[in-house]
Amino acid sequence: MPPRIPPPPVTIPFHDKSPEERRGARRALRLRLLKLLDAQPMTVMALRLSLEPDTAGALVATLEDLVAAGEIAAIGHGAYTKVPWGPEMRPVVAAPLRDTVHGALVHLAWKTRRKSCSVTTVSEFLGLSLEEVALSLQKLELAGQASFDDATGEWRPVGTVTIRRVRKGIDEGIQPIPTPRR
Repeated sequence: MPPRIPPPPVTIPFHDKSPEERRGARRALRLRLLKLLDAQPMTVMALRLSLEPDTAGALVATLEDLVAAGEIAAIGHGAYTKVPWGPEMRPVVAAPLRDTVHGALVHLAWKTRRKSCSVTTVSEFLGLSLEEVALSLQKLELAGQASFDDATGEWRPVGTVTIRRVRKGIDEGIQPIPTPRR
């Protein structure tokens, strides 16, 4: 007769816990997940198997919090990774048009050494309409990534040194500047 395998421990459902217990579980789990994902990308199942049964119920809620805060990102097939750059606690929004216009603005401002460029220049460089580029630049201004110069009528990226350093790190595989740990 084969040895009997003990049943897995019973997990208390996350929704049955008190609000204080839920907050405590999410706080502890957040730190644990960030530490695990700091080492390497991991699948959700690998993350779940590394947890105690008592905190496993908070996994989905904590992952959603971390994704919404921009601290981790899904990389497909149920795998997640820690985002090594960008401001923490800020929602990550996929906006390909705005990201393209921002990248072109940074590139053209750096390439021309003028630190700013017109909507027409960006539009011609990207092959997009003036309206699309102008609207994207206005959204970038609201996000604090670009500013309009009334004197010249041109746009300039904000924080070009930081932006170039981050882009260079992404494009060339150079590690970004580490953020201080608490």
